[in-house]
Amino acid sequence: MKTDRFIFWLGVFTLLLCSSAFSQSKRVAITIDDVPFEGKESIPFDSTWKTNLRMLSGIHKEHTPVTAFITGLQYYKSKASLDLLYFWVEDSLVTLGNHTYNHIDHSKTDHATFVKEVNGADEIIRHHPARGSKPLKYFRFPYNALGKDSMDQADKKKYLDSLQYIITPFTIETSDYIFNEVYEHEISIGHKKAADSVIIKYLAFSAAVIDTMEHSCNELYGRQISHIFLCHDVPLNAACYHELIDLFRSRGYSFISLDEALNDPLYASTNYYYGRYGISWLYRWIADPAKRRQFQRREPDPDMNIYHEYQRLQKN
Repeated sequence: MKTDRFIFWLGVFTLLLCSSAFSQSKRVAITIDDVPFEGKESIPFDSTWKTNLRMLSGIHKEHTPVTAFITGLQYYKSKASLDLLYFWVEDSLVTLGNHTYNHIDHSKTDHATFVKEVNGADEIIRHHPARGSKPLKYFRFPYNALGKDSMDQADKKKYLDSLQYIITPFTIETSDYIFNEVYEHEISIGHKKAADSVIIKYLAFSAAVIDTMEHSCNELYGRQISHIFLCHDVPLNAACYHELIDLFRSRGYSFISLDEALNDPLYASTNYYYGRYGISWLYRWIADPAKRRQFQRREPDPDMNIYHEYQRLQKN
C-alpha cells in the first residue's frame, strides 16, 4: 500500500514538474505543408524550384528545425522533380511527414481512397534515395479534415496507427494561402510595391493571430503550451521567412522540433471536435461547443481588401 501511494505521488510530482517546465518558456515548432510543390499544375517548375531553395535558405539562416509534410506527389514523374524533393529529404533541419498523394479532402472520401492516398505518399517518401534512416512517423491530413464524423475519424486513425503514424495537430496558422494568392498575382503582373504591401499586411495579421492564441491559451490552460505553427511552402513565406520567424522570436519564443512540442502533456488531451473543418487543436480540446465557438470568434479576420481580392482571383 505504501509503495502504491509512493508511486502515485511520484507520478503527480513528475506531472507538476513537467507542466511547470512548459509554463516557464514560450516554445514553437514550425511545420510546413505542401512540400515541395505549391499545389498548382500551372506554376512553372523553375518558379517552384526557386521557392523551395529560398525557403530552405531561410530555414538555415534562422536555424529553425521544421517538419515538412510532403504532398503533390502525382507530379514526381521526372528526375528534376525528385532532385527538388532531395533537398528537403536530406536536410538535417528537416523532419519528414506524409501529407497524402493527391492532397484531397478526406472528409469526403471513402476508406479505400484514404488508404491509397496514404500509401502512395508513403511509398515515394520512404524509398527516396536521400532518406537513409531518417524516420517517417508524422502524418497531417490535407485541410486538417480528419474525417466526416466520429466513426470515420476513428477508422482513419486506426489505419494510421497500424502504420505507426502520428496525426500531427497544429495550434496556430495564419491563413497564408489567402495572402499568397494575392502576393503571387501581384508578382506575376510586375507590381512589386503591391506585393510588398501584401507581405506587410500578412505579417500584421500573423502577429495578431499569435497574440490572440497566446491570450486564449492563458485563459483556457493557465499557461503557454508548446505551440505548433502551420504554414505552407509558398512564395509568400519564402519571401518573408525571416520576418515571420522574428514575430515569434520578438515575443520570446524559442524554436523546437515537432518531437519536443508533442511532449507537452496537453497534446494527449481528448479531441472533442468531429466536424469536417480544419480548426486549431486549441479549440478541438474544448468539450463545450458553445465555448469552442466563443474562442473561435476571437480570432482576427484577414485584411478584407486582401480577402476580397483572393475571392476574385479564385473565381477567375
